[in-house]
Amino acid sequence: PKHFDQYKSERLQQVSPVSVNVELRTIRSALNLAVRWELIERNPFSGLPLARVPYETPPYFKKADFQRLLDVVTESWFRDVVIFTVVTGLRRAEVINLKWNDVDLERRVILIHSQEGFRTKTGKSRFIPLNNVALQMVINRRPATVTEYVFEVEGRKLSGYWLSHKLKKYVRKLGLQEN
Repeated sequence: PKHFDQYKSERLQQVSPVSVNVELRTIRSALNLAVRWELIERNPFSGLPLARVPYETPPYFKKADFQRLLDVVTESWFRDVVIFTVVTGLRRAEVINLKWNDVDLERRVILIHSQEGFRTKTGKSRFIPLNNVALQMVINRRPATVTEYVFEVEGRKLSGYWLSHKLKKYVRKLGLQEN
């Protein structure tokens, strides 16, 4: 426990509390594996407290800023992605990995679940209800030809990096906070 506390104190001077906690959980997990393999009798880090992470209000766009953002977006497909993300509360990776077979228009829900090449943040599946805006957007995006993903550009799956880059470009153009 003394080493745990020393390590935590030293690392907190160098990196954020969240980073320290990731490192401490990794060490704790390695020691739990050593216990399971009977290399050590007990985990000395078991039950020790992680670093306190101060609560911060998450950054968000005010309604007026969001409208300004929509006003400067020139690509209709990108505008759809931005609006759909906001009205559903989905994460970027969940939006770009949303497939047509996960959309149930009759029940007005979409299924978010892990699949090959994509894992949800928690690893659990969940249903997301579609409000009128999201439902109409999905209906309008329904292609005449068969495609795999709901949000594609020229028949290609979107890249998360590319979407983030594009959003930051517009945010910078408006002089809004990047985070």
